[in-house]
Amino acid sequence: MEATIQKVLEDAPDYLVVPMAIKAFCGVRTEEMLHLKWEHVNLDSKYIILPAEVTKTKQRRIVPMADNLVAWLMPHKKATGRICARWKRPQALFQAFDRHGKRHGINVGANKFRNSCISYRVAATHDVAKVALESGNSPSIIQREYLELATEDEGKRWFAVFPKPPHRKGKTSRRSKKNQR
Repeated sequence: MEATIQKVLEDAPDYLVVPMAIKAFCGVRTEEMLHLKWEHVNLDSKYIILPAEVTKTKQRRIVPMADNLVAWLMPHKKATGRICARWKRPQALFQAFDRHGKRHGINVGANKFRNSCISYRVAATHDVAKVALESGNSPSIIQREYLELATEDEGKRWFAVFPKPPHRKGKTSRRSKKNQR
């Protein structure tokens, strides 16, 4: 699955990378994503703060960002504005994800990235209560729907999916030019 998410994110148009990465590595619901602003994302402290008016449960939620998510977001970061300014309805964002996923032969459906994130997070941390708070679910939902769907190793690999460094065509460093002489 790690290779799949890597490919899906790398091949995504710029406007999809951020919402897909946040869903995949932070587990934010699509409906919440539509109201999420860059002001809620703190790349320095590695947290996304979801205000109560944004969340399904109407309770403020603070979600930690793994290092890989920070790496996916950095090239796209903005100071202000809605992260999903392109969409107004959840269905439109679902459809954008779905179209992109189909190009890769995978079903990325409504909340598949969120579900994967929660499953891998609980596998990696072994902490149902913590993951419940982060995802805006109850511990009983986490236990019933997400527990034991992945191994600890799979969870760790999921959160180790980083963007590949940009490939610079035709450019060589001064050092390599010097060595060619």
